[in-house]
Amino acid sequence: MTVLRILGANWRLLLSATIAALIIHLWTTLAAVSNSDSPAYTSLVKDLPFNQISYMQPVTPESQQLPFMMPDIRYAVCRFDVAKQDVRLKAELPGPGWSLSLHSPNGENFLYVPGTEDRKINIDFTLRAPGSVFEAKDIRQLSASQQAPALDLKYTKGVAIYRAPVGALALRRETDEKLNSLKCFPVRRGRQLG
Repeated sequence: MTVLRILGANWRLLLSATIAALIIHLWTTLAAVSNSDSPAYTSLVKDLPFNQISYMQPVTPESQQLPFMMPDIRYAVCRFDVAKQDVRLKAELPGPGWSLSLHSPNGENFLYVPGTEDRKINIDFTLRAPGSVFEAKDIRQLSASQQAPALDLKYTKGVAIYRAPVGALALRRETDEKLNSLKCFPVRRGRQLG
C-alpha cells in the first residue's frame, strides 16, 4: 500500500523519467547506426586501394558483390580518403544509363550525377576534407590540378561508383574503353598563399 501511495504521489516524475529514458535510448541507437560503416560499404571496399580506380569484374550470379547489381552494367570504383590530401575525380558520362555517385561509409548517397540523352557530361572536381578551405590571393600560382571546382565533403572517406551500361555484347569493348575515362588520383593540398 505504501508503494502505491509513493507512486501515486509521484506519477508525473515516474512518467517523465520513463519518457526521458526512452528518448535517450532511441537517440543513442540512432547515433550508433549513423556513425558505423554499412555492411554493403564494408563488403565493397574491403580489398580496394585508396585513391585509385578499381574495375569490377562483369556481374554474374557467382561474382555479384552487392545485391541488385545488374549484369548489363560495368562498374568502376574509387575508394577515396581525403584526410591527408585532396582527391581529383574526373569522369565522362556519354549518355543515358551512365552515372557517377558518391557514397559515405555509412551508406549515405550524397552525390548522384546521371548521364543524359541531350549531351555528354564531363565531370571534373576535387574532393576535399571538411575544413580544408584555403584562400588564394593569386590564382596564377595554383597548379592545374588545384583549379578544378572543389566539393567539400562531410566525410573524409567514401567511395565513388561509376556505372557504364553495356548496350550489346558487341559494344562491350567500346564500353570498357569509355569506362577508362574515370580518373581518381590524389593531389597536393593548396597552401594559403601570401
